[in-house]
Order: sequence, then C-alpha cells, then structure tokens
Amino acid sequence: GGSRPMASSRFTAVVGVAGAAVGLAAGSVLGALYARNLLGLGDQQEPPPAEERQEEPRPRTADAATEVEDGEQVPEWTSSHRLRDGSECSVRSMTGCKEDVGMVFNMVRGLAAHVGHEASLKQTADDLARDFRLGAFSAILIERGGKCVGAAVFYEIYSTWEGRCVYLEDIFIEEPCRSIGIGTLIFIVLARIARQRGCVRFQWESLRANDAANRFYAGPALKATRMDDIYNWRLSSRALDDFIERNASV
Repeated sequence: GGSRPMASSRFTAVVGVAGAAVGLAAGSVLGALYARNLLGLGDQQEPPPAEERQEEPRPRTADAATEVEDGEQVPEWTSSHRLRDGSECSVRSMTGCKEDVGMVFNMVRGLAAHVGHEASLKQTADDLARDFRLGAFSAILIERGGKCVGAAVFYEIYSTWEGRCVYLEDIFIEEPCRSIGIGTLIFIVLARIARQRGCVRFQWESLRANDAANRFYAGPALKATRMDDIYNWRLSSRALDDFIERNASV
C-alpha cells in the first residue's frame, strides 16, 4: 500500500515513466540510480505568475493519447508561461508522432550522458514510441525559442492505502535553460495534472548525494517531504531472471 506499483509493462518495479523515464523503464539503472533531478536548480523561488491560456491541461488516456487534425497528431493541451528572465516558453503534452518521440528520447540520452551512464541506456526511440502508444507513460515537453529545451516523463502508480498517485520518472532541462524557473514550472504543471486526474500524491526519487536537488525539493518552492523510512527494493535484469529460474518448480 506504499509507494510502488506492480505493473505488467516494462515500466515496472517502480512507477513506470521510463527508466529514468526521461528515461527508461522504472526498473532500469538510470531510472533507479539517478533521480531525474536535472532541474534548473536555481529555482529556489516560485516563478512569476504563469500567463496561461484558458484551456487547462487535460490528462492523456491510453485510448485517446492525442487528438487528430487533418491526419496529424496534435497535443491534447498547450499552455504558455513567462519565465523569470522575461522570456516565454510553452508546455505541452507529448504526442505519439515521430518528432515528439525523438525529442523525448534525446532528453533521455541527455540525462544518460549527464550522469555518465550512456551504456546503461537500453531503450530505443522505437521502444519509447511503442510504450507510449500502449499508455505506459506520459510526458510533457517544454519549448522555448522554437526548440524543445526540456521534458518530463511520468506515469500513474497506485497506493492501496491512499489511492492513485503520479510518479515523476525523469526530468531534464538543457543546461543553457536552467535556473530561470523551468524546473519549478514543470513541477507546477505536473502537480495540476495529478489533481486533475484525481491523484492524492505526486512523488519522485533523488540521489542522497545530489545536495542541490534535495535542497530545492525541500525548499520554499516545493516544500516536499523526504521519506527517510522507505527502502527502494528491486529485482531487475539478470537478478529477475535468476529469481524466476530458481523457482521454476513452484
């Protein structure tokens, strides 16, 4: 009844938004070790009030991932925001089109490179496209100056004690665009999505050694609660297969 789901897809063993889902499978090395913490960690205060369009983000469902206009997939929602440096950015839902999948996958690779574990990236862009179509995860894209500068991958998990939850698997912001409020903005948008989906909790993981990220999470912008009494256990890859083989007769 705690914080981790049991799932049927590879986005398992944890919450499912891709192993560090801007990453991969929740059970991947990246998903587990590297706390999707690449925020604009200068985000210690709330950004200026968002200048948003009237339409609020609508959660993606597995059977209606995107709308279609003239044969092309379009985002379910888009919102516009002004950042602390006075520039504008847009946040929108990911679609299943090749361009969006490519942008998310590039962010995944950027995360892997940042933490020095590119060799641990087992997923391909085709894998992400397939799993997105199956509803295994959702993602938001942050665009500024006509290009994608950040992304966050997330999915729903379930707590038998509390109910539905949103789990942030990965977050990545291009280095030139950090510390101007995009990190905080991502958390604001995801918190709204969680509530709109009827979720009671929004959670993520971080490395203990990532002091900057942990200060941000506990600081005045988020005021998140650190769970010191929970261990993260997993069986992945070879260990998972070995466990099944050892118990083949059961």
